[in-house]
Amino acid sequence: GKKTKKMSKREDWLSQIPDAPVFHPTAKEFQDPIAYIEQISPIASRAGICRIVPPPEWNPQFAIDLSKLNFSTRKQNLAHLQKEKLHLSQKKKLIPAKKTAPPIEKLMCSVCDGGSHEEIMILCDKCGHGFHTYCLVPPLKSVPKGEWICYSCLQKHEELGFEQGNDYDFPTFEQIADAFKKTYFKGRNLSEVTAEEIEKEFWDMVEHKTREIEVLYGNDLDTSVVGSGFPSDSKFGKSFWNLNNIARHPRSLLRELQDDITGVIVPWLYIGMVFSAFCWHHEDHAMYSINYLHFGEPKVWYGIGGAHAARFDEVMRQTMPEVFDVYPDLLFQLVAMVSPRILMKNGIPVSRVRQMPGNFVVTFPAAYHAGFNQGVNCAEAVNFAIPDWLPFGYEAVQRYRQFKRHPVFSHEELIFNCLQQWATRKTVGSETFGNLLKEFNRITAIEKQERAKLKDLQNNGMIVVRCVAKNPDGEEFDSIEGNNCLFCDYQLFLSASTCECSPEKMVCLLHVEQLCVCPAKKRCLHVRYTLNEIDEIGQQANIFFRKKKKKRKDQIHLILLKSQDFLKNQRLKL
Repeated sequence: GKKTKKMSKREDWLSQIPDAPVFHPTAKEFQDPIAYIEQISPIASRAGICRIVPPPEWNPQFAIDLSKLNFSTRKQNLAHLQKEKLHLSQKKKLIPAKKTAPPIEKLMCSVCDGGSHEEIMILCDKCGHGFHTYCLVPPLKSVPKGEWICYSCLQKHEELGFEQGNDYDFPTFEQIADAFKKTYFKGRNLSEVTAEEIEKEFWDMVEHKTREIEVLYGNDLDTSVVGSGFPSDSKFGKSFWNLNNIARHPRSLLRELQDDITGVIVPWLYIGMVFSAFCWHHEDHAMYSINYLHFGEPKVWYGIGGAHAARFDEVMRQTMPEVFDVYPDLLFQLVAMVSPRILMKNGIPVSRVRQMPGNFVVTFPAAYHAGFNQGVNCAEAVNFAIPDWLPFGYEAVQRYRQFKRHPVFSHEELIFNCLQQWATRKTVGSETFGNLLKEFNRITAIEKQERAKLKDLQNNGMIVVRCVAKNPDGEEFDSIEGNNCLFCDYQLFLSASTCECSPEKMVCLLHVEQLCVCPAKKRCLHVRYTLNEIDEIGQQANIFFRKKKKKRKDQIHLILLKSQDFLKNQRLKL
């Protein structure tokens, strides 16, 4: 009989990746993106990712003149994406003979300019500069044994990330990308090259380094500069499915942010070519994301539910231990790609999305995702946050503190703004407001605990001042606004601490002791609200919550009465 070609193990694992959920909303269901995403969330959030196919009525015209679109690119070498090791030969060349350390009394930390805490001060074996372990980004838990090279010196010799490519206009980029794809597939008719073939080639190059090729990706392009692909007029201009609008949806928490943050409030545009990739990551602050493919060839995604995020972190560190030793914050840098085969082998469920033009892809809170493009295409993406995101947002900020990662916005400020703005808003229901109140109670309980720990300092002369005050000219100023903790980079809002010895340095309440060794009378605690005021805000919020809850009960009772009347009438008719 005819022999069938046996599928290799290398190809077989790809066929075992299940498809993520796909949804086809009706025109009525499609009216409100937030309501629809909440409706599908119980199913879709388990996979961490889903595809939404809009009804036929959704057909916005692409709004950018491609002949005039100019953009920057980044170069990606696929064989370097799954980077299990650093180039140790380079690393050894860096290390000179051990220097004699200067007298410790002369040694100052290059980050904070402080000379205290000598027992956790380390010297770089390349540049000789000193660093507190807690001042490093990210901080080290202990003083490393043997030789150590600072992050700045290592970066000069060990490339991590993607090199800047040239700027292109779209017609030139498309010409280059199409020529590359045709050459790669040996002049075949590109319509005959299957999605499965492209996927297999991509992972062979990433995982097995079968070929060293370099591709270009026009990623993270600010739509306030290059323009959005969504039209600003017509019904599509006003729709909340237009990604320029979704962050300002009435039930989006991000509408209470004061700044138009690019990539979060203002969408980013992405111009891809075959094999151009986005590495494993979850969104800033573990937020939701929504991506729309305007035109071109499909975009392939791999997603992992947020419930598996901790296990994912663990497997990544096991797969690239040496890289994580040097770059503990690697997963924040969007430069690490590990094959889904390895993740599935370690018990992490991965699902696939093949996004077609006109499709939306939604990723859920804390859901890691990665992927690549099958050819030239153009997508647009933005973040959004709704109340069920709040616990994920809190955990993300704590993780930022651990790695001394700069947050995009203040989580505390967002909660306070939303609570004050949403309390009297009729469109905000009791469940939504209840989630917000729960997060308010969490962050204020922690604030009270940290202030209680400073009682001894206050009893010994530490002064307490309001952060919002007036200068001699009568102008209002905010001593905290725009400042981050020197040690963990936490964005300060409710409180901060300073000292006369270095008034420009500000810390969160977790790091008051690390700031300096000065007596309490030189210290200052800056507060936005007193504890009594925080309690009062909480009490008022609880009153509004009870009113909303009662109104909700009354509405449910009314619905039940109406349904009972309806059933009685039906019986009479029968």
